[in-house]
Amino acid sequence: MMIIGYLLLLPGMMFAAGSADNMTLIFQNQTADDISVSIEEACLPVLNPDKTYRLPAKGRLAVRYDSTIASCVVLVPVEKELGVQTSIFTIEANKSDGSSSSQPQQCALKVFSADTMRRTYRMTSSCVKVAS
Repeated sequence: MMIIGYLLLLPGMMFAAGSADNMTLIFQNQTADDISVSIEEACLPVLNPDKTYRLPAKGRLAVRYDSTIASCVVLVPVEKELGVQTSIFTIEANKSDGSSSSQPQQCALKVFSADTMRRTYRMTSSCVKVAS
């Protein structure tokens, strides 16, 4: 009988363990540029309108993020097109001790200018690994 009880609880426990992959990314724009933010499944700068958000100059933007689906962030100045102004980053959750409570529900990412002439960006965070 106890085995049946565990089997009934197993799907809920698996869902709870998987929920650590979902979080809200809080982009903090440290620049004077309005930036298009796109979270993509692959590191290709496609800027799908359904997945593109506007990060206002010196503003903040909250975006729901599922690490099991996407791992790339594409940043482009709003008034520019894809090309030399495109900044592409991979993001990966920091290693945890295995408990789902250690994963943050919100994660801040700071966006800085990397090159003011070409309008490229760099991004830092203490709760996810960011690589360009």
